[in-house]
Amino acid sequence: LDYHAIGMTSNSQKLFLKELAENKNVELPYIQARIFATGNRDDINNFRKLLQDYKAPLDKYPEVKGTIKSAIQQFVLTPGKEKLEEGDNHYKGWTVSVDGIDVVTDEFKAATTEVVKYEKLGKHYYLTVSPDLGFEPEMGTSKVTLIPPKGSSGKKVEVKLGFNVYHQRHQIFELGAEDKDEAYNWRLINHDEDYSTYNFEVYEGDTYLGHQRIESYNAKERTVYLKGPLIMSGAGEPSGGKSKYLIYPDQLLPHAQQPIFPCMLRQKTEMGG
Repeated sequence: LDYHAIGMTSNSQKLFLKELAENKNVELPYIQARIFATGNRDDINNFRKLLQDYKAPLDKYPEVKGTIKSAIQQFVLTPGKEKLEEGDNHYKGWTVSVDGIDVVTDEFKAATTEVVKYEKLGKHYYLTVSPDLGFEPEMGTSKVTLIPPKGSSGKKVEVKLGFNVYHQRHQIFELGAEDKDEAYNWRLINHDEDYSTYNFEVYEGDTYLGHQRIESYNAKERTVYLKGPLIMSGAGEPSGGKSKYLIYPDQLLPHAQQPIFPCMLRQKTEMGG
């Protein structure tokens, strides 16, 4: 069960649920048959109502609203003749230029933006930029040029764009401040992965822009990694500092996740993997 969704997160609450489940005279809810029997928001609400009928001490439903801080784009770099520095954030603040085929339009494009994060995890060099390039460059062929700030002793570096799981536009978002709403558990959770499989929606005012499921969540960086690019409504694109996000669970039985995500690579590296 998604314990956050049903509001039973503490050990004492889970013990209450265990004792309730072991009572054969208690009528438990069932999940309607579906292609994927995960339950929906109605099933979650029905489960919560049943628990309330038995005087269970529930947390509020976890629904978080807030402002998107930035829509970011992540790349993996493949060094060639020129080696890449291995120190974390060595290229932070540098300008990056990317030339290559836009996989969406099949046209050659070039764009420049700023590096906001750089790190080596295992054998991979991750580069995070904001704002995004405005297109999705082809992996394996596109050229990446890292340009140092004026007055810096650094030298320009040219490499290729490597293969990355989270390579698409509108797939990674840095979350800004939450909107207070006492009807819900409205603060972002401070644990990694707790939002895995939750629904992520984006709005511009009252206009719905798109949605996708969350694959992973990095609590320290307040960043969500989506299962794929935002499924757009066609009403516009999300923008940092203006667009709003909405996060909530709608699966009583969430799918197990096996994300290939930078924090997991970091954990493997720390363990010698």
